[in-house]
Amino acid sequence: MPIDHLMLKVKDWSKAKAYYTTALKPLGYEPVADWGTGGGFGVAGQPGNIYVKQEEKPTRAHFAILAPSEESVKEYYKLALESGGTDNGAPGFRAHYAPDGVGCFVIDLDDNNIEVVYRP
Repeated sequence: MPIDHLMLKVKDWSKAKAYYTTALKPLGYEPVADWGTGGGFGVAGQPGNIYVKQEEKPTRAHFAILAPSEESVKEYYKLALESGGTDNGAPGFRAHYAPDGVGCFVIDLDDNNIEVVYRP
């Protein structure tokens, strides 16, 4: 079964919202909810499935987001770094995804390891 949603815990919702609004755009995600100390991101026309919540002591997470194309992996990586993320694996061939699989890894503003995967 597909995952319904995931929750990231962050130190600063306003910084995280700006970061994820920019970084997730090439993957088709946009802000879909904001409740003041957190919110959600989803693909247009669908309910949010990445939620972000401000907490005093957030914990580190790792997850992977499917990308619609190899170019969107590269664009996510570029925008995530420009928005303050840290390189944890540049876009490149990842044979364990698929014969032509491509992926990248970026550490976000709160030390979460976000992986983006394209499986042609």
